[in-house]
Amino acid sequence: MGFQPAQNVLSVELVYWNGASYSENVLHYLAQDQMDGVQMTAFAALIRQWWTTDIKPSFPATMFLSKILMRDLTVQDGEGIEYTAGMPVPGIVVAAAMPMNVCIAVKFLTPNRGRSYRGRLFHTGLTTQNVTGDQIDGAFATLLRDKYTNLLAVKAAVGDPGWCVLSRWHNLTPRLEAYPTVITSVEVNTVIDSQRRRLLGRGI
Repeated sequence: MGFQPAQNVLSVELVYWNGASYSENVLHYLAQDQMDGVQMTAFAALIRQWWTTDIKPSFPATMFLSKILMRDLTVQDGEGIEYTAGMPVPGIVVAAAMPMNVCIAVKFLTPNRGRSYRGRLFHTGLTTQNVTGDQIDGAFATLLRDKYTNLLAVKAAVGDPGWCVLSRWHNLTPRLEAYPTVITSVEVNTVIDSQRRRLLGRGI
C-alpha cells in the first residue's frame, strides 16, 4: 500500500532497547495544525516526561526507552525528528524482565463502533513479578490502564485533539486519506500475548 496522507497527524514511535534487540510502539497524535521540528521536539519532551513518570516505575531496570521518533503524516515527505535528549531511560524494577515478545494488549477506545475506530498497542517490558501463568495480575492491569489513560492529557498545544486512532482501511478498501478519531478511554487485557517479531534476531 502506498503512502496515505493524514492531515495534521503525527506518528509517534517509542523505541525500546534491552541490550540485545529493539522493539517499538507506534502512537498517533492529531494536532490543530501541521507541526514543525521545533514543535515536535517540545512535544517529544512531554511524551518522555509522561513515560518517565508513569511507565518507568513499573518497567524493568534492564530495559530502556531508547528514543522517540516523530513524523508528520500530512505529506509523504513530511518533517520528522529523532528525539534522544536524556536517553536512554531505564526502568527501575529489579525483578527479571520477560522476553521482548511477551506483552499485553492495551486497547484504545473512541465514541464510535467498528474496527476503524478501535486501536491497540502491545505493551512490552513485563517482569516476572507481574506475570502468573498466562496472565498479568489484576492490580497491574489496572495500574497500566491508569498510566496509559494519563497519556490522553498529554498534548503539544492547548486545544489539540490529541491521541487518536488512525484508520487506513474502510470496508476492506484502503482509504485515500487516513482518518483519525480521538481516543476517549483505554482498556488493558490481562491475557498474555506474544509478538514473534520482537524475539531476538527477528527485527522490530
